[in-house]
Amino acid sequence: MNTWHLWRDRPQDGVRHMARDRELYQMAQDTGQVGMRIYQWERPTLSVGRFQSLSPELTARAAAADIPIVVRPTGGQAILHAGDLTFSIAAPSTAGLGNHIRDTYFQLSQAVIHSLKALGIQAEQSTTDTPYRHLNHCFGAVTPADIHWQGKKLVGSAQTRSRRAFLQQSVLFLTPDQALLYELLGENAPLQGLQALCPGLTCAALTEALIQGFAETFAIDWVEQSTQASRPSAS
Repeated sequence: MNTWHLWRDRPQDGVRHMARDRELYQMAQDTGQVGMRIYQWERPTLSVGRFQSLSPELTARAAAADIPIVVRPTGGQAILHAGDLTFSIAAPSTAGLGNHIRDTYFQLSQAVIHSLKALGIQAEQSTTDTPYRHLNHCFGAVTPADIHWQGKKLVGSAQTRSRRAFLQQSVLFLTPDQALLYELLGENAPLQGLQALCPGLTCAALTEALIQGFAETFAIDWVEQSTQASRPSAS
């Protein structure tokens, strides 16, 4: 069995969530342990990739809608967190989760796809690589980092990695706020809400499906951590 540390964190603002994910990444580099956080956002928030330059138009729209903007430690383009569930995984390079970014995306995607299948959702990993760097947001492109249903994005992911470890942040679109997306982006986004495919699906049920799906995919022995603890206590 593989030991992974698990945090089911309470909803917080974007600044705190990104700080916690940076701590998770540092933990993997310093201790060689694998950690996973699952969380919601306390209010609609726009997260942007660490190398992204936002257009003045999108920044102005976010300000007008009173949507805070936070910078992720991972790459990619802007994501509106509203009606989603987010998980982050940090692991050392020795964890056997891929030595290259696409290998890691593929392996973790298999666990997510397995989790969704248990809910009756037949998801697939994208095999296309649509250019996205010219976009302000991640919703207009489907890349090998993403999971889709009939061409519509269900799950979006981004990574950062060093020689010692990686951090992946993934968003599962449960009930995306299409009206707010249109207000910010000025166009419709090709997303598919998971709740529309599995009526009555809650964040709690999706969380449990993910925990079970990852455990079955990677033979994980979960060690649940207090939401107050930044790092697992020494054994």
